Amino acid sequence: MKADKRGSVVVFACVFFSGLMILLTAFIQASKDRAAVGSGRALGNLWTDSIMAEYDINLLNRYGLFGFYGLSSDVEAKLDHYAEYSFGEKNYVDYEGSIANLSGYALTDTEIFREQVSKAATASMAESFIAPSGQGGAVSEGEEKRGSGTLRNGKVIDYLPSRGNDRAVTASAIVDLIRGKSSIEDVLKKGADGYLQNRYIEVYFKNGADNKGLGETFFENEMEYIICADKSDEGNMNGVRNRIIGAREVLNMIYLNSDPEKNAAVTAAANLIAPGPGAILVKQGIFAAWAFAESVNDYKLLMAGRKVPVMKDDLSWAISLKSILENTQSGMIDTGNERGDTYEDYLNVMIFAMDEEVRLMRMMDLIQINMRLLYYDDFLLKTYSGGLDCTMTVNGEKIAYSKGY
Repeated sequence: MKADKRGSVVVFACVFFSGLMILLTAFIQASKDRAAVGSGRALGNLWTDSIMAEYDINLLNRYGLFGFYGLSSDVEAKLDHYAEYSFGEKNYVDYEGSIANLSGYALTDTEIFREQVSKAATASMAESFIAPSGQGGAVSEGEEKRGSGTLRNGKVIDYLPSRGNDRAVTASAIVDLIRGKSSIEDVLKKGADGYLQNRYIEVYFKNGADNKGLGETFFENEMEYIICADKSDEGNMNGVRNRIIGAREVLNMIYLNSDPEKNAAVTAAANLIAPGPGAILVKQGIFAAWAFAESVNDYKLLMAGRKVPVMKDDLSWAISLKSILENTQSGMIDTGNERGDTYEDYLNVMIFAMDEEVRLMRMMDLIQINMRLLYYDDFLLKTYSGGLDCTMTVNGEKIAYSKGY
């Protein structure tokens, strides 16, 4: 009986300690796995940060945009390289590879681009902001700036982000936006996406009256390109000129019809020219000619650095009825008016009136064209990403990351 009891204790002890060793081994393995996964998670976070830190410094300095170059396969190759360096000699770590996804993060994605533009515009309002700079300065007062850039390269044109999207802003849309406002500034609501995009455009793009010291660019009339998307500086300048004159003509016609004194003077002149029923048609013709002449003068004033109010009054009205009737008006007439909006203000309201997606894509066009001109002759904005999604597998556990600038 004693021998049997001792044998039972030995068997029990063997079973107990065998089970304990199995549990201990499992615990140690689980601890190794958890440690390996924890290390993978921490290192993966560092590695993805490292990839995000490879943003293009020229793109950042010139346009305030963060973006790194490469495809999903490039990101996976870098993660594999980092993992081999860190885990290659550690038998308890089983790195099973990574899968990266950059779709939805390309800088040509309007959501990504909009977010980056808004951040860059907000940063530009800080006192510490240093604007991009280059050769040259603002156009002298009174000088009508006309660039000579004409885009002819078919491959460059084919790869423009706005390719195939030619929706345009019309003079009537501009009138609808500013009619009844005391100034254009009232239209641009601070804090809205449209306001921030206009702010970004003011800082990073030239216009036909001010090159802003931004140095060499393909187009001199960049804000005008955003509005018109013509392949030449001259075409963009003419397109904006026609829109400003068209919008001003409608607004000036409204003013003429609402001013009793001018209305009476035109009525009297029409009756002298064509007494009877024909006076009505003559009156409308005089109104149209007078409003158009005033609009052309408005454009000249804007290009000379003067201001033109949304709605005119006697002090800001320049063209006399006599000069219209006698066809003697020539040159620019400056009444000395200091109230109203500048040429850039009128550009801003045209840009604000645009479809947002078209506006963003034409901004992308200019960035891509100028980056090709200044830095990389094969630059394509779509090959730069503003974030990444990736999944690493370590010791059978998947570790996911999603990052953006």
